[in-house]
Amino acid sequence: MPRTFDPKADADQTYDPRYQTSLAEWIEGRCWDFTITLATNDPAMAVRPGNDVAFDKLHRPIKGWDARMNRMMIGHRWADPKRRCDRLLLLLCLEKPHVNPHWHGVARICGDDPACIGERKQNFEWFSEARWKEVVRSGTVKITNFNRDDLWKFYLSKDLKCMRQLNCIIWPDQFLVGGDLPRERVDLVANTLPSR
Repeated sequence: MPRTFDPKADADQTYDPRYQTSLAEWIEGRCWDFTITLATNDPAMAVRPGNDVAFDKLHRPIKGWDARMNRMMIGHRWADPKRRCDRLLLLLCLEKPHVNPHWHGVARICGDDPACIGERKQNFEWFSEARWKEVVRSGTVKITNFNRDDLWKFYLSKDLKCMRQLNCIIWPDQFLVGGDLPRERVDLVANTLPSR
């Protein structure tokens, strides 16, 4: 069953700053190449609270864009489990789902062959917006080089106030076929929840 996003239910959740801190530390502890914003610029994509398929609706465009980008960078066998280490690594956080859904995140270009990484990075910068427009016609993309010194990690974690809001994050490997919850999400929850 698709996950739901309901701000009223979120408001009832207990605020715990450890979620924000843990996500910021998780981002800081990994290597990233780019920061990225994927905007829909389409109020029609906004979801109403209480809609059971709302969260799934908001993930579909990201899943389509992720597939197109991986196919462009890796080739037609991009979905093969043996190519997992070559796939684009993304962490995206949903913002303003009820007005103008858009995602802010970080991306890492992966691969075993260092000679391919430079070309993939260039392709990522050049073709991200065109591939996004194939999925969301009104969409725009902003990409910058990741700078460990900036406050991006705090910006990404600013809306993560309770456990339920973890559903607003697209985790690395989330779209792999047959995958359960991404290990990163499980680890984040395990390291954040108070011990009992």
